[in-house]
Amino acid sequence: MPPLSMMSKMVFTSLLRVLETRYNLQTSRNISFSEMLGIFLYILGTAAKVSQCRERFQRSGSTISRYFAIVLEKVLRIF
Repeated sequence: MPPLSMMSKMVFTSLLRVLETRYNLQTSRNISFSEMLGIFLYILGTAAKVSQCRERFQRSGSTISRYFAIVLEKVLRIF
């Protein structure tokens, strides 16, 4: 099975759609749905630290942590 960072575009889009429609993942004016999910999957797929994500996504540590937690909450509701 490929790592999460190698997820196909179709699977990424499907997961994003499920989180939006069934689990009410909401965008903010500063960050898109896809970037939220990208941050979440990047951390899971690479075991990256917040400092590494800050550099990769050009976001503050608090923003990375906040949106990781939001997406995690939605993903856990799936199960």
